[in-house]
Order: sequence, then C-alpha cells, then structure tokens
Amino acid sequence: KFYKEHKNQYVFDAAFVIYGNERGILLSKFLGAKKIYADSRHAIVRLLLSNGKINYGKWIHVQDRHAYLAELYAGKPMESMKIRYNVPDEAFAYINEQLLKGITKPIIALNPDPLLTRAKKIKDAGMIPAMIGAGKDCESYYENLPPADRQVLLNLVNKTTIPQLGALLKSCAVLISADTGT
Repeated sequence: KFYKEHKNQYVFDAAFVIYGNERGILLSKFLGAKKIYADSRHAIVRLLLSNGKINYGKWIHVQDRHAYLAELYAGKPMESMKIRYNVPDEAFAYINEQLLKGITKPIIALNPDPLLTRAKKIKDAGMIPAMIGAGKDCESYYENLPPADRQVLLNLVNKTTIPQLGALLKSCAVLISADTGT
C-alpha cells in the first residue's frame, strides 16, 4: 500500500538506510533513490547499494556508524560531536532540596532490568540503590516487588522531569542501565 501511494512521486539523490533494513533498502530502490547507503550482510541485497561492505574502523557508536554512511556519500570525513546537556539550576535544586533531602550516602541509579541482586549488593556496600524510570510499567514493576525488596530501593520512578533526571544522574555515583544505543 505504501509503495503504491508513493511510487514515482519523489526523486532523491540518496537514501541512508540504518540498521541494514532490507525492506528499507528495497523501498528506497523502488521509490527512486539514485544512491542507497546501508550496511547489509545479504550479498544479493548488497548489489543494490552504492557502497560495498562497510569497515567502520574507529566508529563504534551507533550514531557515528550512521553518520559514516553520509561520509561515504559525501566523500568527506564526518566529525563525531558529543552531546552535552547543561542541566538547569532549578533541576539541581529540586533533586538536592526535595527528592534527595538528607541523603548523604552515594546513590547508584538502576533501571529495573538487573535490579534486585545488584541492589542488595549496593546496599551491603553502604550505598543507596535507587530505582529510576518512567511510566506505568516501571511503577507496576516496583509495586509488584515483595515488600522486603521494595525496602532495599529508593523509589524514584515517575518523580523527575527530564532536566531533573539529568540533575539526579549527575548526583549519582554510578548509573547501571540497559544499553541505550548511544
């Protein structure tokens, strides 16, 4: 349906298909991309690409690898730019004066994934394990923990805005999290 709606409507110089998505590569070709850049391990699909097999070399982060596809097209080196977020003072004020008021031990922020075994070890080491996250799933996860396990954790789920979360993470000694892809 998508192809029928958009066929012959666009002409574009290049398509950059991330994650080597074969469907995206085929759609790019059918929709009129003059050049297609992607990382595909399928030899037949690779015939549609403007690039050969990719050697990322020094590029290890996902966003850098995606930018490298543009480097292949432009023929010029791309520069990896670090993302820097300056946390507003109001966010630190909330974290320090309200959310963590009176806490002096180091805090280790945890996402729910490997939570309980690590939380107990962190508490035994004299630090405070804190569960962070947002949404009903995180909230439900915490609420469904046995009461003894809930007492181990400082519950910070749904208690921060994005800037406040930045301030909280800067206040933590460590963050243990699932891979975010960044």
